[in-house]
This record gives sequence, structure tokens and C-alpha cells, in this order.
Amino acid sequence: MIIRGAAAVLVTSLTLVGPLAAGAGEATDDGVDLAVLERDADGELSVRVVESGAVVGASADTTVLAIEPVGTVRTLVEPDSDPLRSSQWGLDAIEVEQTWDAVDGTGTTIAVIDTGVRATHEDLTGRLLPIVDLLDGRVDGTEADHFHGSHVSGIAVATAGNDLGIRGVAPGARVLPIRALGVNGTGSTATVAEGILHAVEQDVDVINLSLGANSPSTVINGAIEHAIANDIVVVAAAGNSAERGNPTIWPAALPGVLTVGAIDATGGRASFSSFGPYVDVVAPGRDVVSTQQRDDGAYGGASGTSMAAPHVAAVAALVRQAA
Repeated sequence: MIIRGAAAVLVTSLTLVGPLAAGAGEATDDGVDLAVLERDADGELSVRVVESGAVVGASADTTVLAIEPVGTVRTLVEPDSDPLRSSQWGLDAIEVEQTWDAVDGTGTTIAVIDTGVRATHEDLTGRLLPIVDLLDGRVDGTEADHFHGSHVSGIAVATAGNDLGIRGVAPGARVLPIRALGVNGTGSTATVAEGILHAVEQDVDVINLSLGANSPSTVINGAIEHAIANDIVVVAAAGNSAERGNPTIWPAALPGVLTVGAIDATGGRASFSSFGPYVDVVAPGRDVVSTQQRDDGAYGGASGTSMAAPHVAAVAALVRQAA
């Protein structure tokens, strides 16, 4: 009989003995229970525990293959070394960590066109390419609004297993931060389009657009079409307007874009999440903990389809690595 569990186990005490002849016996030491591995006449294996002080014997139709003191087992999983991992319900919802032995995003790049990223954040060290600042021309990120862009980037690629903060969905991937939105979270269609074109020039694998408007932009649409033609996955947030008339949001509604709505921890649609036939997939978007850089700390929670989109962008990076 083979018993399989969700996690491998380690036997910390193991003593094997040769097969015992039928009728042979061995007494246990007082205070020590024995585990006995037996094979019956049909070849099936089984394990039984013999209490302390009893005599272990083999019947005519059973062969004892091994006897050992009952030991202690532990799962072969390392302790959770990211202190805020328990707050990341989204990682549990999408069940992504099981893939990391095979694919973690290594070798892939996600362009995050946003408000900028705090390049020195402890959980983003080594995960960022040089920042492209289309607003102020700075490359160190010091003049950027770090909350939104850093939050989005951390969801996607925050370092796993570094004893700090959180884990990204694709912790082996890198982010190309492109600052196209200002401190108030707004930017011009021209600058966003420029950011998309720059991402294409840098041969990224995925573009994340946690941004949108109530009307389409031909320049943004043209830049996105160019990206798609260059085999780049373009992921866009569906919008947060469900409770304000649910208008169509762009560029989310553009054909070819992978559009992401938001769910909450119950698995239902987050009340704010825009919906409609242009929404392709949903992902965690309410009360998502990620990296940031504000006066109230380096980590914080946020809600929105802006948070849902990078979950999907990072999964797209995993798929690209596997392809």
C-alpha cells in the first residue's frame, strides 16, 4: 500500500532489519513503540504499530520486512521567510507557488507603465531594470510617486524567501519601470503611448497597464497594436467604475488586450470592478498587500483592478518562460 500526501516527509529515525521467518518474534523495549512493515501473501505492504512491551511476530502468511522505533516526521518545507506572506490571500487564490520549481519568471521582463517605482525598496532589489522616467528624465526614481507603481511591481515580482515582506507572483521575473503617470496618478495619452513603444524597443515579454480612461485613445491603441504585433502580451486593468454606471474603460476594451477584473477574498467580483464582455479574466484585487514607499511604511494594502492586473501579467511571464 502506497500512501501519498501533499508534502513529502522525512523519517528522522530509521533502522531496517532483514525479513523475519514465520513464527519468529522480537520484543519491544519498554517505553518504545515499534513500526512494523509487513508484506502479505498477495504481495501487499502494510504498516502497523506495536505497542511498547509487546512481541512482534510474523504469521505463516506474512513477512516482516522492517522494524524500527516509531520516529518523528516533519514536512519538507522551509519555514515561511516572508513575514507578510500570510496576508497575501491572492497567492493562495491563484495557487501559483506550486509552479515555482519549474517556472518562476526567470528570464522574462514585465514593463510596468505607471507612476514610477522605488528602486531602493528592500523587496524589489534585483528585480528592477533601470527606471525610464518619461516625465522628469530621472533614472533613480527619487522624484516618482512610489505608491502605485511600487505596489503594482511588488505584486508581480517581489523577491521570495528573503526574510522580508511579501512574495511576487513571478519572483524570478524583472520589471522594467516606465514612469508615464505623475504624482496624482494621471498622465497624457501621448506619454503612455511613448512608454508602450519604449517597452517594445526593449523587447519585453509583457506590458502591464494598470490605468485607463472612459474614452479610447488612437495613439495608445496604435501603440498597443504595435506591441501585440511584436508578440508582447498586453495586460490592462478593467477599471473601477462598476458603481458609477459601469462605463467602458480603455485601453481595456481594445481587442487583443488581456483585460483583468477584480475579485475579493470570497472569490466574488469586487463591488468596484468594471465588468462587461471585454473583461477576459479576474484576479485578486481587494485588500492586496504589496510594496510601497510612503510615510506609513514600506508595505501596505490597496484595492482596485490596478492590483488585479499585475497578478495576470506575472502569470503571463510564467507562461512565457515555460513556452
